Amino acid sequence: MSFWFVARTIAHAELNMRKYFEDHNIECFVPTKIEMLKRKGEIREVEVPIIHNLIFFKADYLLANNVFNLNSQKLYRIRDKKGLLYVPEQQMTPFMRFIQENYKKVKILDSCYVVGDKMMIKKGPFAGMIGKVILIDNKNYFTVSLDGLLVAAVKFPKSYLVKVEDAEKKNSTKNYNF
Repeated sequence: MSFWFVARTIAHAELNMRKYFEDHNIECFVPTKIEMLKRKGEIREVEVPIIHNLIFFKADYLLANNVFNLNSQKLYRIRDKKGLLYVPEQQMTPFMRFIQENYKKVKILDSCYVVGDKMMIKKGPFAGMIGKVILIDNKNYFTVSLDGLLVAAVKFPKSYLVKVEDAEKKNSTKNYNF
């Protein structure tokens, strides 16, 4: 049975790895877009990845492990709780179609956090305060709602924040819940 495995590549290797998969008749998908770049005074259309260092390929477990082993310097496994990370066909097909049809409008957001996640501020003058993510602008900032007598929306660099559930696992919550 085949699955769409998700893999990390080394920097700027997405298109080279796509060629490797094509040369070996392995179905793969690299979300890309066409950009106009000016190099040496000449304007050219260039295909660039939308999601850097990420590639999807369709294979069974045996083939996937062989691909990872043969390309261990360029391709890295991504794991979840069950083993190798994969995307089911019923999710991958619409995702590919959506990216291909709307690539000019696609904005990739940080997949680690979603609106509504409880976050704790771990650095700065608000360290220990807990709030919820209410906006992700993908420019290294979150807008976190700090509840109390009023709601204040404050932007914080991602490096200042940690998910409350992750902090609780490390027993590092001071719990200044506002």
